[in-house]
Amino acid sequence: MECSGGPHGPKTSWLTDPDGYRIELVEWPPGHSDSLTEADFS
Repeated sequence: MECSGGPHGPKTSWLTDPDGYRIELVEWPPGHSDSLTEADFS
């Protein structure tokens, strides 16, 4: 699992399904809002 947002950011992991599609799994840190904001992409 990769910590792409630093120690307090989201954790991400990639997997590939049998058809070859890549799927990204994201675990948001506790307290993160239920919706994405512009700050999530900076």
